[in-house]
Amino acid sequence: RFHNEIGVPPKTLARMLRFHRACALARTNGAGGWATIAADAGYADQAHLARDFRIFSGETPTGWAARLDVVDPRLMRDGGG
Repeated sequence: RFHNEIGVPPKTLARMLRFHRACALARTNGAGGWATIAADAGYADQAHLARDFRIFSGETPTGWAARLDVVDPRLMRDGGG
């Protein structure tokens, strides 16, 4: 019933909301880097955040941050990648 009303299963919606929260945290307060953002957004670890970034945005977290010009250097790997 949830899927019929909302358009996605509950687990998918939860993942989408968690991903959206991580993006908002990265844009407003990247302090601590991706591991801190992952924890604050409710991810089990940074690897799960990275997986959802690839699934939902089609790019890595650092690629996303570079494209959007998120300037906190803690969100960027050496070499820009």
